[in-house]
Amino acid sequence: MRYFRFEKLVRDEVVYEMMKSGSIPKYRYLEDEEYFEMLIKKLGEEVAEIRVSKKKEQVFAEVVDLQDVLDSILMYLGKTKKDVKLAQKMKKKEHGVFEKRIFVEYVKCMDNSKWTDFYLKNKSKYPEIVMETSV
Repeated sequence: MRYFRFEKLVRDEVVYEMMKSGSIPKYRYLEDEEYFEMLIKKLGEEVAEIRVSKKKEQVFAEVVDLQDVLDSILMYLGKTKKDVKLAQKMKKKEHGVFEKRIFVEYVKCMDNSKWTDFYLKNKSKYPEIVMETSV
């Protein structure tokens, strides 16, 4: 018999499918805190699968998986899709959506700007760059 490390959250029926095929999974049920951590890890797994998907059908299948994980997170948080729609509506009203496909390469800020402070506090997300000036 051969063993393979799995160590990940799976859909409810996967364990039974494994057993039906003759495999013997060692599994357990997660408590709240670990369950939430594994859901967040699962988000990363699904996003990584979307990134390597080559065809639209594959991307769609992974989006379905991603949506299932998001739905499970909502349930864990005690929120509903209706709550999400309301929050999206408010965010769209204030900031818009992604329809225009705008991509910001960099932003130039004044030294005393609130945004400069924000970017400096979030250096890993918004690293400061040094622009070469022409002489």
